Amino acid sequence: MERKAGKEIRLLKLVLEQSPATVLVTGLDGTIEYVNAAFRELTGYASQEVVGRNIREFKSGQHGRAFYEDLWRTILGGQVWRGRFNNRKKNGDLFWEKATIAPVFDEQGQITCFVAMKEDVTELLRTEEALRAAKLEAEAASLAKSAFLANMSHEIRTPLNAVLGFIDLLRGPGLTSQQQDYLDKAGVSARHLHAVINEILDFSRIDAGRIKLETVPFDLRETLDKVAGSLSRGASEKGLQLNFDLGPGVPALLLGDPLRLGQVLQNLGDNAVKFTESGAVTFTARVLERARGRVRLRFEVRDTGIGMTEGQLGRLFQPFTQADDSSTRRFGGTGLGLAIASRLARLMGGDLEAASRPGRGSTFSLVLALPEAKPESRHAGPRAEDGLVKGVDVPGTLVRLELDLETYLDLLRRFAAGQAADLEGIRAALARGETRTATRLAHALKGAALNLGAGAVGAAARELEQALGGGAAWRQPLAQLQARLEELQGSLALVPAQAEAAAVAAPDWPAIQAALATLRQALGEDDAKAGRDLLELAALLKGGPLEATLAPMKARIENYDYRRALELFPAFAASVERARVSPPR
Repeated sequence: MERKAGKEIRLLKLVLEQSPATVLVTGLDGTIEYVNAAFRELTGYASQEVVGRNIREFKSGQHGRAFYEDLWRTILGGQVWRGRFNNRKKNGDLFWEKATIAPVFDEQGQITCFVAMKEDVTELLRTEEALRAAKLEAEAASLAKSAFLANMSHEIRTPLNAVLGFIDLLRGPGLTSQQQDYLDKAGVSARHLHAVINEILDFSRIDAGRIKLETVPFDLRETLDKVAGSLSRGASEKGLQLNFDLGPGVPALLLGDPLRLGQVLQNLGDNAVKFTESGAVTFTARVLERARGRVRLRFEVRDTGIGMTEGQLGRLFQPFTQADDSSTRRFGGTGLGLAIASRLARLMGGDLEAASRPGRGSTFSLVLALPEAKPESRHAGPRAEDGLVKGVDVPGTLVRLELDLETYLDLLRRFAAGQAADLEGIRAALARGETRTATRLAHALKGAALNLGAGAVGAAARELEQALGGGAAWRQPLAQLQARLEELQGSLALVPAQAEAAAVAAPDWPAIQAALATLRQALGEDDAKAGRDLLELAALLKGGPLEATLAPMKARIENYDYRRALELFPAFAASVERARVSPPR
C-alpha cells in the first residue's frame, strides 16, 4: 500500500515538473514552497532562489492594492481566483500571465496551501493590441472615406438633378420617333445613375454618422402618396398593380421624420418592383398598439416576385449584397437599398424584417413606434417656401433635389410651359384614335411632374393614364389635368409679385431670429439640415440689405464647409442685430 502511494506521489511530481504550464505552490501566508521547470524557464529564477521567499517580493508594481486584496479575499475564502498578472522576470523584463489560483484542502476541509497554474500570454496580448490598433486605423480610414463621399453629395447630385429635369422638359409632341427614343434612353440611364449615386452617398452619410433625424408633424397619407408617385412609373412599365391599404385606426398625423420613413418604404418598394415580373406590390399599415400618445405601427410591403431562400434571407441586409450574384447581373443595383433601409429603421427605433419563399414572393415588415401629432401642430412654424406655389411641395423638393429656390422655380416654369404643349399632343392623339400615344404622353407628364414635386399635376396625370390604360372614360380626367396645369401656371405667375412684396415689406425680425437660432444649431451639430435652414433664412432676407451680407456664409454652407460657416456666423448675427436695432432709413 505504501509502495503504491509512493509511486503515485512520484508520478504526480513528474506531471507537475514536466507540465508546460507554470506551476507554483505557496503556504497560507504566501511563502513559496514549490515551483516547476516551466516557472524556472520563464522567469530565469532557480528553485533555491525563490523557494522559502514570499510571493509578495516578486510583485511587478503594475497592480494596485485593491487587485491583491481581491485575490487574497477570494482564495482565503475557499474560492478559485482567475485573472491576469503582470509579473517581473529575474532580468527585470515584465510579462503577462493568465492565472488560476485555487486553495488545497485537507481531510478536515481546512486550507493547507495554494496552487497557481499560469500561462504566459504576453505575445497574445501584443497581437490583440496590434489587431485593435489595425481595426481602429481601418475604421478611421473607412470613416474618412464615408465623410468624403457624404460631403460630395451636393457636388454630385445637383448637376445630375438638373440633367434629369431638363431631359423631362425636352419631351414633347413635336419630337421625331428617333429623338423620343434618344430622350427615353438618356432618361433611363440618368435615372439609373441617379439611383446608384443616391444609394452610395446615403449609405456613406449613414456610415459616417452624418444623418440626423427630424421630429416634425407629418401626414402619413401624404408620405405614402409620394412613395406611390415615385413607384408608379416602374410598376406601370412592368404591368404591376400597386396597392395601398391603411387599416382602421391608423392616425393621419404623426411626429417623426417623414423624409426618412418615406425613404425606407421607397427602398422596400423599389426592391419589390425590381424583383417582381407580374402580379402586385402591396403596402399595408396596421396599428399594433396605442398608449400614452404613441402608436406602434406595422408597415408591410408584399410582392409576388421571385422570392428568396433561407440562406439568402440571412445576408439580405448586408451592404453591397443581393440575394446572389446572378441577381446582381440580371437585375442590377448596388445591393445597398435594403442595407440603407435597415440602418434608417434602426435610427428611427424600428425593426425591419423579411420573410420569403422561392417563387412565392417576399414580405418586408417595419415595426415603428411614433408619437401622434395634434391637428393644429402640423402648421406650426411654417417654412418660407410653404404654400409658395399651389399644388407643389416646394420645401420637400428643394431638399430632395438639392437645388436653390431660383433654379427650382425656373425649372417649374419651363415644365408648366412645355407640358401645356404635351396636353395638346394628348388631345391630338386621342382625336386620331392613338390611345397608346396619348397614354405614353400622360405617363411622361406624370413622371416629370412628380419628379419636380408638382403633386397635384402628377396625380391628375396618373388618373388620366389609368383611365386611358383601362379603357375608361377619359374626358373628365383630361379636364382635371388641364385645370391643374392652369392652376400651376397661375400660381407661378404670382411668385414674382410675392417676392417683390416681400422685398418692400418690413423684415419679420422674430422669424429671422428664430431661423438664425435653428441654423446656428444645425451648423454646430454638423447637420446637413443646415442647407434647408439656410434657404429659410435667405427667403426671409431676400431683397433686403442683409441678403448680400449673408453671401459669404451662404457660400460655405452650400459647399458643406460647416466649420468655416460657423466661424462666420457671429459676425453675421451681429450684423442682423445692428440692422434690427438701427434699421436703415
